[in-house]
Amino acid sequence: MEVKDLIVRYGLVFPRRFYPKEKLRYIRGLAKEFFDAGMKVDIKEAQKNQRKAYNLYVGDIDKAGLTISAYYDTPPKTFGLVKHSVFCPKSDSLEFLVSILTPYIIIIAAAALYSHYVLMNVWSGASFSFLDVITFVPILILLFLLMYFRSGVGNKPNLVRNSAALIACVKLAEGLKPKDRNKISYAFTDYGCFNHYGDTTLKELAGENADKNTFILLDCIGGSGDVIVLYGEPCAGYVDKVREIVPDKAVFHQMDGRDAHYSLFNKSIIITSGKFEDGKVIAGKVNSSKDNDINEGNLIISIDILKKFVMNY
Repeated sequence: MEVKDLIVRYGLVFPRRFYPKEKLRYIRGLAKEFFDAGMKVDIKEAQKNQRKAYNLYVGDIDKAGLTISAYYDTPPKTFGLVKHSVFCPKSDSLEFLVSILTPYIIIIAAAALYSHYVLMNVWSGASFSFLDVITFVPILILLFLLMYFRSGVGNKPNLVRNSAALIACVKLAEGLKPKDRNKISYAFTDYGCFNHYGDTTLKELAGENADKNTFILLDCIGGSGDVIVLYGEPCAGYVDKVREIVPDKAVFHQMDGRDAHYSLFNKSIIITSGKFEDGKVIAGKVNSSKDNDINEGNLIISIDILKKFVMNY
């Protein structure tokens, strides 16, 4: 399937994966792509703090030495107030907070103004009438909105933030020979935009092999700027093999202890796109209504680099 067709299917037809039903519908469709390609698929449910998380695993996570992982859940809308730092837990927490506080501030301000200019005048009378009941309805609506936005505002569409990574995995599987396709595994994780709980359950599933295996993490790979490959010292030799093959296609950066990027796994590689700012990779236009256009050139380069990692593993 062409990249443009996959963008429509996985980026525009189901643009939001915020609630459990939306998530399950999305990953079931994604699972069918890999099942039809002859790969083993498994959807697992986990629960934390009364919230259910759903991960889709393709292949044998515990046996494959190389796992490609991408999160699929809808990110919070930040209304352009903060920049998105790739795989940075502090940035994710701030984005989530902005997504909750912005509608809360608006709702509380509206309730305060309504109470001062409407309710106080209506309820100042000595008698109680049907009008008093009617004027209380907007307050109930505002209370409902507070409950509705208790998890923040979900952003859509999310072509760059995570749809591009899912599309890359599908295209990669299509382009690999069966022997190469079956020697790796994929993990599509939940809550990657909030607390990376899906990554934690992935690590638990890998068990004793979690520190031995290599995990390639995808984030914002179809964005503007440079294609960037981040990696730690344990993966330096492996990455050098690929860097020799694609020297001019991407920026390679070895992380150290001062980097703010997420490093749950001992041997991990992050493929993303954006620009370095203050030691972090910043992805533009995500978490807003502007996240509606994939840089196909960067997406194709990322798929090619992924393929090189698989072929050289």
